This record gives sequence, structure tokens and C-alpha cells, in this order.
Amino acid sequence: MSPSKLQAFYNAIDVFVNPTLRPQGLDLTLMEEMMSGKPVMASRFRSIKGSIVVDDEFGFMFAPNVASLLEALELAVKEGFIFRRL
Repeated sequence: MSPSKLQAFYNAIDVFVNPTLRPQGLDLTLMEEMMSGKPVMASRFRSIKGSIVVDDEFGFMFAPNVASLLEALELAVKEGFIFRRL
């Protein structure tokens, strides 16, 4: 996808959800999305929380399972996708 189309996509969303089920290395998708300034929802893995800085004030983190994702989505909707402290 071209950089301009990617930027348009990120600008059009309210929140970015990255529901990975296993740890991964440096996540370029999350880094690209965070540049848009939108909140991020991501699985709570050390590689994401520590290196990508998806942390307390930048969005929502959840355990890598469906129940935790659903809980995080409900909380995000309730709070209006406002950045919050976890």
C-alpha cells in the first residue's frame, strides 16, 4: 500500500486494534499507526508494551485472548476511545 493510502487509512479510523495471539518482534504496523496519533489496542506482550511503547497513556492493552479483547473493546467504547491510564 502506498504511504499516502496508508496515511489516509490511519487518519480515517478511530482506534487501531492489533489482536496478535503470540509474541513478535518489532511491530512496524503499530509504529506506523502510532504516528497517526490514534489510540492503539494491542495484546499485552512484553515486546509490544516495552519496545513499541503501547503503554498506559497511548491506548489499551489486553491479554491475548478473546474475552480480554472484548473487555478492552467495551471499555474503549464506554470511554470514547480517550487515552487513559491502565
